[in-house]
Amino acid sequence: MSKRLSIFAGRTECTMSNRQRDRAQPHLTPRSTSYKTCFPLFLCHSDAMKRVAALLLLTFASACKPPAADDYTARDAVEDTREAPSDPIASPDTTNALWAPVEEGNRLLFGNPGEKAFIALVCEAKDGKPKLRLVRNAPADPRAQALFALIGNGHVERLPMDAAWTGKEWRWEGLFAADDPRLEVFTGPRMVEATLPGAGSVEINPSKLPGRFIERCRSGAVQPVL
Repeated sequence: MSKRLSIFAGRTECTMSNRQRDRAQPHLTPRSTSYKTCFPLFLCHSDAMKRVAALLLLTFASACKPPAADDYTARDAVEDTREAPSDPIASPDTTNALWAPVEEGNRLLFGNPGEKAFIALVCEAKDGKPKLRLVRNAPADPRAQALFALIGNGHVERLPMDAAWTGKEWRWEGLFAADDPRLEVFTGPRMVEATLPGAGSVEINPSKLPGRFIERCRSGAVQPVL
């Protein structure tokens, strides 16, 4: 007795007549059992149908899930907790600004008379070596970092600055070896433009005082900060 395989409505069926099967194998359960018997046999003998069946199973499984992006958004909306940077400030008017030393002798200030200085140079002693602290008196975001761009006297320099807490406010500071060649930008007789992101540009009027102050700091003649 020969057997033929055929596909009807997405299933396989052994085409042996029901009456012949019942007579030959009376112990079988109803024909649904024969379908279960024939289906895996069909898959085992047809590589092409194996691939078709696998694709159908994947299609049915994917139809049961929502899109990944939609599912993620529905489960948990991520909240951005980062703090926005402070609003930038305008560049100050330095038309009448001057360099002036303080009485202690270890600081040189640039600003308008009677007002808070825009920039300060402070000579310090660290580990027995002279250091120069550059201060930009402008509000800084906590733990922020930036590059202080200085153009003038034949130099184009970018000095790293950090937000520093003074006990009252955050401001911009950078500490450098007194003999750092990048500080030469302050030592010439021409105007220097100093730009800090978010703090505007300061036009530093020409003066011989910064050059003299830096030379004295390098030599150790300026009283160090204790």
